[in-house]
Amino acid sequence: MLIGTARLSVEHAKESLRVMRQRYDLQMCSLGDLLDAHAQWQQAESDLIEAQTQYKIYETEYLRTTGNL
Repeated sequence: MLIGTARLSVEHAKESLRVMRQRYDLQMCSLGDLLDAHAQWQQAESDLIEAQTQYKIYETEYLRTTGNL
């Protein structure tokens, strides 16, 4: 569930970044706004990696505990 939420956040951040790039190209927003959108996308990607890593840690601990590792 955490990974799914993180993936959804990445998709939203990608779309936001796409829109901000278009707005920046049309001079409808500042460079700061574009950089903020880029930072949000990077954070969403980082959160996804963290969620995937945490899942693997939990999975490994479960397998170790049940003697299946």
